[in-house]
Amino acid sequence: MDITGSEVVSADAAGADIIILATLTPVYPYVFEVIQAISSKDDLKGKTIAVRASGDATDIATRVLLKKEGLDPGKDVTILAVQQEGARMASLMAGQICCTVAQVQDRVLLEKNNFHMLFDNAGHSECARRDRDEAHLCEGPPGRDPALHGRADREHRAVEE
Repeated sequence: MDITGSEVVSADAAGADIIILATLTPVYPYVFEVIQAISSKDDLKGKTIAVRASGDATDIATRVLLKKEGLDPGKDVTILAVQQEGARMASLMAGQICCTVAQVQDRVLLEKNNFHMLFDNAGHSECARRDRDEAHLCEGPPGRDPALHGRADREHRAVEE
C-alpha cells in the first residue's frame, strides 16, 4: 500500500491512533506507464495524466517528472486527480487517460495489458547516482536497455513470480 502524508494527516485529524514508520529516500518509487501510442515526452502534450489526489506523492512525482523533461504540467498536459484507490488503474484500462505514475504492482498489471514504461523515477542507473536529489528519469521503448532500468525490472520480475 502506498500511504503518503495526506492519508496520515487525514487519519490523525479523524482521531485515529497512528504510529508512523517511514523511510526517506531521495527518489520517487514510481515508473511512468503509458499507452503504446506514446513513445516520447512530446507525445504527452495535450494528454490527460491521472494522479491519485492533488498534492499527494503521485501528483508531486508526476509534476517533478514532467518539469524535468521540459514539459509544463499546467499547460502541456491535463493532470486529473481521481480521488479513489484503484481509480487510476481503472481509468487507464478503460482508455480514459493515457498514463500515470505506477508502483511495481501496478506496473505488472499495466504491462500485461500493453502499456509500457516511458520514464523510471526509481531506477538505479548511472544518471540516478549522479543526481540523487531529484527524480531520476530514463527514457526508453519497451525493448530498453535493462542496465538502465535494473531496479524496476527486478521488482517487476519479483511481483510476477
